[in-house]
This record gives sequence, structure tokens and C-alpha cells, in this order.
Amino acid sequence: MRQTDLIPDMTFIDSHKNDAAALYESLRNLRPLTEALYLIFEYSANGVYLIDGDGTMRYFNKAYERLTGFNKEDMIGKNCHTVHQDMHVDYSVASISIIEHREVTQDLFFPLTKKLITISTKLILNDDDSIYAVIGNLVDVTDIIQSKSSYHTGDPLLSTQGFEQFISDFQKNPSLITKDRQMEQVLYYAKKAAISNANIFITGETGVGKEVMARFIHENSQYKDGPFIQVNCGAIPDNLIESELFGYVSGAFTGAAKEGKAGLFEAADHGTIFLDEIGELPFQVQASLLRVLQERTVRRIGSLKKVHIDVRIISATNQDLKKYVEEKKFREDLYYRINVVPINIPPLRERTDDIIPLSLHFLNTINKHNNSSWYSLTADSIEILKRYRWPGNIRELRNVLERAAALCDGNVITPNLLFDNKVLKGIEISHAAISPDTVAAESPVVVHLLNALASQKSDWECDLQKELCRYEAEMLNKYYEHYGTIRAAAKALHMDRSTFQRKLAMYKEKSYI
Repeated sequence: MRQTDLIPDMTFIDSHKNDAAALYESLRNLRPLTEALYLIFEYSANGVYLIDGDGTMRYFNKAYERLTGFNKEDMIGKNCHTVHQDMHVDYSVASISIIEHREVTQDLFFPLTKKLITISTKLILNDDDSIYAVIGNLVDVTDIIQSKSSYHTGDPLLSTQGFEQFISDFQKNPSLITKDRQMEQVLYYAKKAAISNANIFITGETGVGKEVMARFIHENSQYKDGPFIQVNCGAIPDNLIESELFGYVSGAFTGAAKEGKAGLFEAADHGTIFLDEIGELPFQVQASLLRVLQERTVRRIGSLKKVHIDVRIISATNQDLKKYVEEKKFREDLYYRINVVPINIPPLRERTDDIIPLSLHFLNTINKHNNSSWYSLTADSIEILKRYRWPGNIRELRNVLERAAALCDGNVITPNLLFDNKVLKGIEISHAAISPDTVAAESPVVVHLLNALASQKSDWECDLQKELCRYEAEMLNKYYEHYGTIRAAAKALHMDRSTFQRKLAMYKEKSYI
């Protein structure tokens, strides 16, 4: 915008410049407009400021004071290049506009008010294209973040037709194993968030599946055709992490590769970078990461050149980052910047409906890699898996089943293969708690077996392996008849095609079908 675009038509004044009365009348007529404009800016809900071409602060409104915590006595007449440093703000967006001669939109955290503000600048140019002034507009986005942070599984927004349609589509071809309603709502929320390019922050205990969730978001986003780069921030030595993330040029430091090296952010361009265990990121590197998040550019170590990147950024932690912020171990502005869309994954002990489907999924995976055995669970084992607290969550469940299969002499996994006696004594088993109704939706493989067990009450006499095989045969045949091809039926059951074909032929040969 040009300076002349802002000046009212002064033709009348110019033509009567010798007429004092006419000049006075013209200026008097302009006064209501000037006062109206002043009131509009002064009482706007958004912050507004005006900086001249030299970087001197000339005006800002009441909302600017409220949002930033700055007051006019400390700011008016001072240069924007230095005043923000005095106020403990990383940099001035207006400074970038003046130095780089461009309009800028960026998020900035103000520690005095603990607010995250989106700042947009507009350049007013002279006829020679020099900067006459910079107008800034400030919008508070803290409340938006907090409203997203207040997400919980009972949110009525998720109890909609869209959610039910998502569950219906998800169950036909799930990319994650879940039957738990709470987890289904988390996945629905994550899929909606994946559509945008906002930064996503995943929290949850160790082993709940944060990486799996990050991949689910990536695969449902506009970046799905790009790379998925996972970075374990706690596994890279402190003296190497900056060069790994941002890259370096030749000769940047002793031992640097002669040809230099692109960083992981550049490798993730047009894709997703997953910053796992971000709470372990060294404090001195956090400032560099903040600039990448704000500017969407990286600068290799030893280089002055900025490289623009288009990357979806997902962060995750099992730590309490708010506590880290209070202890000055994690930057508060970075915390707000990564925590745009928070997603919390509930622990497995709160998702008991998922224990059996996940167990069968892991056993199926084990069985696919073991051609000589086809492992199954006893009813007591099923009950123990459901009652155990799982402090290590899904990762622990998988490890327990893999260990049990490795130690199993036959094909049936009994409770003593899952846990030692000390753990088993702490788990109260109630056969009455095993109900076909409660597991029917989870695992059709065990329904027939549980019905047989329930009918025999206290003696519990049945051929476990035979009952499992009979019902599995019925299920395989039913899926084959429904889908029409082995490939489609195997995919629906999350089985390898060759395994499905081999078992179907075996059961036909043994007259189970």
C-alpha cells in the first residue's frame, strides 16, 4: 500500500489555500473522521500498532497493552529493534518487516501476559518503495489453544453423525486396533486435526502408542505422500542434535563431512517430522526449534542461507511439560507453539475393551512368523490379561505375549506363561466375570469357546484347541464367502494372504468347514 492511498482528497484545500476560512472549514470537517478512526483503533478487540520506516514506535492501542503487557511510557518513541529484547521477547515482527522489506505473519509468545499472539504486519510504502510505516495487527490465539486443550472424550461435538460415520468406516478397514469407545473418540479427533497443518502435541504414558498415533495422523493428512521422519530427541547426544535436526555445511565444525549434510527437517520436507520425547530436547536447542516452527525455515550450521520447508510437525512426550516449564527446563513460548492441537492417549488400563483385540492381533503377528505353531489363550489367561494394570501399556502387552509364546511347549498359553506367581497372586480371577456378551464384539474367535465353557460350569471340560479351531474355521469361511476373494478376506482379518489360504485349506481337509 502506498502512503498516498491513505491521504484524503485535499484538492479543495489546495485550490483555496489562500482562503483561511475555507481551510479552517475543511480541517474542521475532517475532525469527526479523525476522532472516529481514533476510537475504532483505540477500542478494537485486536491489538494495533504503528511504526515508522525507521523502526520507531509511534502508536499502539489499549488492546496492544493488554495483550503484550507493554505500556506506552516504555514503548512510544523507542526503536522496535531493541525494545522487544528489553521486554524479554525474542524479536520484533516489525523488525523483520523492515529489515527484509516484506509483510509477515507469525506467532509470538509474550511472557508478561503468558499469551500466544498472532501478529500480522502491513507495509505502507513511499513512492520510491521505501517504507513509510508498518501497521501491525495482533490477535490472541491463547484461548483457541486452551479450548482445544480442554478436549475430553465426553465432548458433545464428538457425539455427532460424523463421529458415528467415522466409526462405521473405521471398523470396515481399521488402521489401528481398538474397540474402546474412548479411544475411538481420540482417533476421530486426531483424524479431524490431521486435515489441517497445525502443530500436534501427543501426550500419554510410555508404551501407549504415540508413534502409531503420529503415523495415523500422517497417513490421514495432506502430507501422506511425503516422508515420515521420526526423531527420538532423547537418543541423540546433546552435541550432535542441532546438526542432526538442522544440518550443516562443509567446514562447519571439526569432523563435519566435506560435502555438508542436510538435517532431518529438510529430509522431512513435504512430509511429517515426529519429534518424540521432545521434553528431552536441550534447552539451548529449543530456541532454534522455535524459530523453525515460527518461520518454517531452517539454516544449516555454518550457513547464512535460510531454506524454506513445508513440514507437518508432530511432537510427543510422556513427561509433564508444564512442570518442565515451571522448572525452567523447557521454554514456555515453545510449549505453547507445539501445543496447538493436543491429543492425549489414555493408558491401556483405562481401555480394557482393547486388551483382547490387541492380544489377538499380537498373537496373529507371532503366528505369522511361526509356521510350526498356532498359539491361543486359555479363558484364565484372557481374564488375567484384562485384570492386569499394564504399567507399560501396549508395549508391555506385546512383550508379555511374545515371551509367553517363546516359552510355550505346546500351542496354548496358560497364565503361568504370562506372569510369575507373585504377579498372579495379585490378580483376582473370577470365572463369572468371563461373559460371551462382553467379548463378542471384541473377538469372535473366543465366543464359541466361552459359550462352551459357560455351559459346562464348574468342571470346565472341553478340548480347548479343538473348539478354537472349529470356530476359527467357521469365521474364515464366513469372511471368505462375504468378501469373495482370499485377498480381501485376509485383509479384513489383518491376516497374511498365504496364511489365510493355508489355514482355510487345512480346515476344509479336516472337515471343519
